[in-house]
Amino acid sequence: MEKIKFITPLGAIIAELNWDSSPRTIEALLEFLPMKYDVPLRLWGEEVYFYLPDSLKEKIGIENARVELEVWDVAYWSRDPAICLFFGKTPLSRGKKQPVAAEPVNVIGRIIQGREILPKLTIGDSILMVKI
Repeated sequence: MEKIKFITPLGAIIAELNWDSSPRTIEALLEFLPMKYDVPLRLWGEEVYFYLPDSLKEKIGIENARVELEVWDVAYWSRDPAICLFFGKTPLSRGKKQPVAAEPVNVIGRIIQGREILPKLTIGDSILMVKI
């Protein structure tokens, strides 16, 4: 299985890619990687996300997108575009334990290592995404 790494000031987070869920999205993201520079991350409930260049928007659209997710899912949000790392409830969860995205997202993988880092990150921390 292919993996990607998210490098943060607190350590690395590793995700395993799931080609069955969003193959076109994953292919386009892997072509884009490695990111050339760190970007600031943002938080929305228990979701860490960060924006990608608008040029990816032209290459990646909605693919098997959904709003109901699982804790530790990694997804691509096509509208802005952004990568989302879900580690718990979001503002739309409304009593559910599972995260609910603001809009449909393409699930591309699952976090398998560095899970303990996500709740410790703060708005503005830098993040960099690379292939392993």
